[in-house]
Amino acid sequence: MRAVGALLMSAWLMRRPVKQRVGRVMFAAVAMFGVATIVFGLSTSFGLSLAALVLLGASDIISVVIRSTLIQLETPDDMRGRVNSVNSLFIGASNQLGEFESGVTAAWFGTVLKP
Repeated sequence: MRAVGALLMSAWLMRRPVKQRVGRVMFAAVAMFGVATIVFGLSTSFGLSLAALVLLGASDIISVVIRSTLIQLETPDDMRGRVNSVNSLFIGASNQLGEFESGVTAAWFGTVLKP
């Protein structure tokens, strides 16, 4: 469902790209990603979980598009390859560390809190 949210937001951004207040939009997307993650983690409703995943994908793609665009447009030509490499390294490492952290947390506390 994350892919559905990302696909729908990508289509939206193709027609209406972010041109103003990019920093605020990025901050809002990251905040939305965090809230959707918390909602998904605490949800016991299938429908709410699906909606949270769609929101996760939509907010994530906003962040990805803004970061990728800024790297391409604002990085000097002679540094672009290095900056892209470092960006890719940090994104890849953060995903792997996040998956590890999530797995450890689920192993210790369980996957869903039971009232």
